[in-house]
Amino acid sequence: FSFVQTCTGNKASKKPETGKVTVIIENCPDQRNTTEFAGHLTQIDYSTINYIDTSGVLINYDPSDTKKDTIIIPTYNGYAEIMHLYKAIEYDTFLLKDGDTVRVTYDLQKRPRLTSSLSELYTFIYNLPYAVDGAIQSRGYHIKTILTNQQFVGPYRYYKDAALQRKYPSLKQTFKERYVDLDSLKLVYERFAMSFNSIVDSLSTSSAIEPEYSNYLKKSILLSAPVSPQDVVRSDSLMHYISNHLIAQKYCAGEDATVLFDEITKDTSITEFAKKGLLKKLTRRIVSGESGWHLYPEAAVKRYVAEYYSITGDPSFENTQASRISDFGMSLYDALLEDKNGKELTLKKIIDMNKGNWLYVDVWASWCPPCRAQMPKSNELQQKLSNAKIRFLFLAIDKDAHAWQVAVNEESCAMKHTYRFVDPNNNFTKGLQIKSVPRYLIINPKGEIVNPDADRPSSPKIENELKRLLDEKQKTDQR
Repeated sequence: FSFVQTCTGNKASKKPETGKVTVIIENCPDQRNTTEFAGHLTQIDYSTINYIDTSGVLINYDPSDTKKDTIIIPTYNGYAEIMHLYKAIEYDTFLLKDGDTVRVTYDLQKRPRLTSSLSELYTFIYNLPYAVDGAIQSRGYHIKTILTNQQFVGPYRYYKDAALQRKYPSLKQTFKERYVDLDSLKLVYERFAMSFNSIVDSLSTSSAIEPEYSNYLKKSILLSAPVSPQDVVRSDSLMHYISNHLIAQKYCAGEDATVLFDEITKDTSITEFAKKGLLKKLTRRIVSGESGWHLYPEAAVKRYVAEYYSITGDPSFENTQASRISDFGMSLYDALLEDKNGKELTLKKIIDMNKGNWLYVDVWASWCPPCRAQMPKSNELQQKLSNAKIRFLFLAIDKDAHAWQVAVNEESCAMKHTYRFVDPNNNFTKGLQIKSVPRYLIINPKGEIVNPDADRPSSPKIENELKRLLDEKQKTDQR
């Protein structure tokens, strides 16, 4: 608190250039390698730093590990935000003051530390969420990450449930390495939250930070103050990235992009800046044909490109021609897999072997607790639809073939059609942007992907959707 009182009067040495924040990143270590916490992947496909550009679109940026990188981020209502990946599973958020030049360096645990050119106060504020006593816990992760991320919650639940241990003995060693006593950690969190709240309230009371900044810090860091899309969208005082990102979660979850485009244009609760970014994202989906799995009619493409331009004045898509299938195209199906006997075959071959049937595809991994938790539900769903022309296809992204085989044996009741990608980083997973598992898809009897982001087996919606598709196909065949 004495530091806060001392620094509130600090001024920048020269008048900053407003409208932007300059971020200088020095010798960024590899943050995308998962070996340290999981050991099951070499590299995840997420970017190290995310921010929003001047058109309201999310930029994914990976700095070099051998030099300085400089990025210029536009501000919105006085702030710019970056999200920085930490050790593959944690995103740390930083709200940066308009006009600041911020230097990002790294400690021995690879955690980013920010230094403001405006004042010591902003250096203190930027690093505050990760500097309060109790904030950083096991393996350098933030206490909120450990209490909420499945990489830690999964092992905790596993060791609390003897039945799960008996059913999945192969997970015992893997989960032992990641086990954290979350009951004890919750007590630590309570002390952390109390200290964090006190410091933030003190900063706000002394006018060192605006009330909006105080709200942002609490909503970003504390478990008890979740950010809702409605709260953010209707506030002009919060950073535009948050509004854009959260609305994107609400609207852009695999539904028809043209329908979503129409909904967003009518939604008066969305700020104009966020609306522009969302419409650009959706227009790109319409133009590209959803990465090749769904091509919109040419007339629809022309209509939405024209409407996007009339709303935003952005000519980005005006010269778009008919080359709308993604770079992956039909090579999505060239991905190589192996069956339980080690025989290799392409995804196209597997789909051809099941032609005439609907396919409910489960992309999973042996080391993924949410994936394994869905298997009993998948088995129930298969039994309910046992007389229908539908097959359940299980595609694993495991690099470790032995771990996959063990898991398949443990889940044998659910997996009649199971395969493993020889290379998890293949055109199928890249083309459909499968960055996390489980992921579910529906393929029609012709071998076409009709839903690249289907509901999971435990959802009541999926049974209804599959029955509807089966009924529609039967009616079509009878005509």
